[in-house]
Amino acid sequence: MKNKFNQIIKFFTILLFVGGISITTWSQSVVPVITSIGNSGPVCVDSSLTLNATGTVGGVSSSFIRMVGIGGNYGNQAFTQVFTSGDRAGSIDRISMGQFDAIFAGQPNNAARAAALKARYDVLMFTWASPIDYNINWGLITAYLETGGSVFVDGDGGNITRFYDGTPNSVRGYGGGTTGGCNYTLVTPAPFPALVANGVNGCFANDHLYVASYPSWMEAYIVASGRNLAVAGVYPGGNNGRLIVQGPDQDYHAYRGGGYIAGNQYQIILNQLDFLTANQAGFTWTGPNGFTSNEANPVIPSVTAANAGVYTATLTNTNGGASVSATTTVVVNVAETPEVSTSGATNLCPGDFITLTASAGGSYLWSNGATTQSIVVGSQGNYTVKVAGSNGCIAESLPITVNINNTYCNAAPIAKAKDITVFVDENCSVSISNNAIDDGSSDPDGDVITYSLSSNGPFTVGTYIITMTVTDPSNESDSATATVTVKDVTAPTVITQTYPITLVNGVANITPNDIDAGTFDNCAFTLSIDKDSFSCDDIGDHVITLTAVDPSGNAASNTAIVSVLGDVPTISINDFNAVNTQKENTIFLGFGPQSVNLSTVVSGGSGFTYQWTTSSGEVVSNQANPSISPVVSTTYNVTVTNSNGCTASTSIYICVIDARD
Repeated sequence: MKNKFNQIIKFFTILLFVGGISITTWSQSVVPVITSIGNSGPVCVDSSLTLNATGTVGGVSSSFIRMVGIGGNYGNQAFTQVFTSGDRAGSIDRISMGQFDAIFAGQPNNAARAAALKARYDVLMFTWASPIDYNINWGLITAYLETGGSVFVDGDGGNITRFYDGTPNSVRGYGGGTTGGCNYTLVTPAPFPALVANGVNGCFANDHLYVASYPSWMEAYIVASGRNLAVAGVYPGGNNGRLIVQGPDQDYHAYRGGGYIAGNQYQIILNQLDFLTANQAGFTWTGPNGFTSNEANPVIPSVTAANAGVYTATLTNTNGGASVSATTTVVVNVAETPEVSTSGATNLCPGDFITLTASAGGSYLWSNGATTQSIVVGSQGNYTVKVAGSNGCIAESLPITVNINNTYCNAAPIAKAKDITVFVDENCSVSISNNAIDDGSSDPDGDVITYSLSSNGPFTVGTYIITMTVTDPSNESDSATATVTVKDVTAPTVITQTYPITLVNGVANITPNDIDAGTFDNCAFTLSIDKDSFSCDDIGDHVITLTAVDPSGNAASNTAIVSVLGDVPTISINDFNAVNTQKENTIFLGFGPQSVNLSTVVSGGSGFTYQWTTSSGEVVSNQANPSISPVVSTTYNVTVTNSNGCTASTSIYICVIDARD
């Protein structure tokens, strides 16, 4: 087999040289070049947008994938032949197992290892003769698939044995001297059409390997056929990494110019690579609204305003890490919802028409097929229009509903109202009926109309503006207003009672409530009396008038007896003879008594108090019978006050004669 392979290599190399095809050698320092970048914008909201970028890495198209072939093949470079033959030029970096392990050295677990691998490569290819690497296990493979990376395993090497961890969700394979050909087929229809392109017809070749168990999620893709089975499928979690486990002919028979392509394996391999590298490219994109993509020409469906802005494409040389970036600006236009105006009411009589007019735009498409800005319609239905705005975006209006019915031909009633005056009831309020202010409202069609008021009350005394609405059975209506004047013409009823009152300090006061015995009125009222204060001169019965007046000026009166209680005192002073001279009320200086006790006689009440003064106002005494000793003739005044505060006064003249000479 090795001799056969060496012959193929030699022949293949000669053909490459003769054909002028050079094999690209990747350098760690080659800087990519972005040759073009752009987008399909400006776009309208809800449409799709395509970003596009092209470039080269060392002269090779940027449509490559970051793929690595792991391990040797005892010097066999068949992989390199396939992937540098022009179909996948520069797409694979062949590294040793030691280089592979160094990528994730020091990572604490399979998830971290997988992330380190995915940061470098999109596809891992384990060759049929790769040495056994004990760092490779099913946990690492599934973690890498979780990141969106893809895995291609060929042959019966020890690594396939490492994939089995004892669970039904892991791959278990065995090597064997199997034969080439079509050993398994896709289900129908094929879940990944790339595998049936280029004449492969859903047939996979298999050699060196059969698979005894595989995860259940692969069953949706492959129909098993016999012992010589290979498997493929899309990992159901994460970012949809893809897996193929197959035992191909050891040399791939990569030579295409002669009889070395057994079972069309070369086309099969290329299509399998299409499957493994779906949605992957040399470009990575970032942009607004959290946008990221690994596609060279990603599509953003259902664009929103948030998708507008600057997008950056980065092309990276995965063999050296050198990268270059370029930007493109996406413009997203928002369509303004058009408005539709009408020439009148949209409820029409049969045979009537209405004009619908759309707001200004570049083009128009009505729901009835018309393409003018205005349309005249006489048919019932919902009408909308799509209008292209100045930015080229098209938006549809809200629907305008046109109704056609005989009821819309109905004539509206005519409302007439008149001013009225109403009177309050015993509760000082009044309510009015719905037609109280009607002044001959009518309906041109003779329909029975109903009445309603803006307010039926109850109303208190005052003036109100009331709106009356008349409505016909078709719900057509008309309104009119009138003034409602509310009055009160009922006078109060005045009820009185006799009221006794006693003088205090010579005064007695009353209020209207003192003689009111239950005056009433249907509205509020106020009370007043014609006399409210009395003195000692008023002792006795008095006729007092009580008057009630309501807010409307209605008044009524009644009388009551007010008895003023109290006494008016009387007082007199007894005459005296100081000496028997028959001259009363005289004092003789130097002869007879020089002082005298004045004696009073009082009646009319009780609790008397006294005050004696001289004609000059000098207070002499507060006693009933004071003793006085005048030296000159003097008039003495006395005022007596009883417990009611009523007073009486009198005086006595005392003559003084000097008899000392």
